[in-house]
Amino acid sequence: VETGIVEKGANHPGEIRDLCAIAQPDAGLITNVGKAHLEGFGSLEGVARAKGELFAYLMASGKPLFLNEGNTLLASLVPEAYSRAERYNGAGSLRAVRKSGNPFLTLALMVSGREETVETRLLGQYNAENVLAACCVGLHFGIPFPDIRDAIAGYTPQNNRSQLIETTRNRLYMDAYNANPSSMRAALEEFLRLEHPRKMLVLGEMRELGDSSRQEHAALTQYIREHFVGAVYCIGKAFADLPEREHYNWFETADALAASLTESLPSDYFILIKGSRSNQLEKIAAVL
Repeated sequence: VETGIVEKGANHPGEIRDLCAIAQPDAGLITNVGKAHLEGFGSLEGVARAKGELFAYLMASGKPLFLNEGNTLLASLVPEAYSRAERYNGAGSLRAVRKSGNPFLTLALMVSGREETVETRLLGQYNAENVLAACCVGLHFGIPFPDIRDAIAGYTPQNNRSQLIETTRNRLYMDAYNANPSSMRAALEEFLRLEHPRKMLVLGEMRELGDSSRQEHAALTQYIREHFVGAVYCIGKAFADLPEREHYNWFETADALAASLTESLPSDYFILIKGSRSNQLEKIAAVL
């Protein structure tokens, strides 16, 4: 049996509905709902409604969907009576009973009433929901759990998502594929939890936040001032003039910061690099 996996991206209502009409999926998964593309969706609830267009399509045709019960916004999109919902991350479903990360995520899962351990090469305990989603989809399609566990353990990210990079000078927590207020906060909380004597933050601005942009960037810099002690570098116009401006070093572009760092390269640091893809933060990683 051949299976095609299609990712449906959107930044305005109706786009996922239209993409469903084109791709006609036989099953579907919404991994999460975060404060992404607020410029087009208006609010977190608007994000949920837009992503929910996938579930609406599947339920209208009686097809299976994979539901993260631990996310209340997602759970609200699917009636309890819908029998073709494969549920995970809830009290009685496939779920994590323990998780740790030092630095890589390890999970103890309840699978069909038994406890199983899953090791990963992913940074961030927030990835537990992604591991659960992968397990749920695999089990639905008849893949034996040992094969699922081995596949997850064998995956090493190479796409600037939850990626650990050891350079000749520093250790990088590279999560610069994309960013929104929800994912930024999750990455920061995980980075702060990990122990290292010398830490640094390199943060790119979060795009497509519309009227919420200044408020969200200000909240981010305030959180950093309250919880982080160390060098902080912020990139992009959204960080240019905020109340916490004196607590971080500002650069308009990644090229400008890369040139500055080249003059006096930091060594022996653990560095979180996080921001929207358009910041091109891989340029910073290249000099660190």
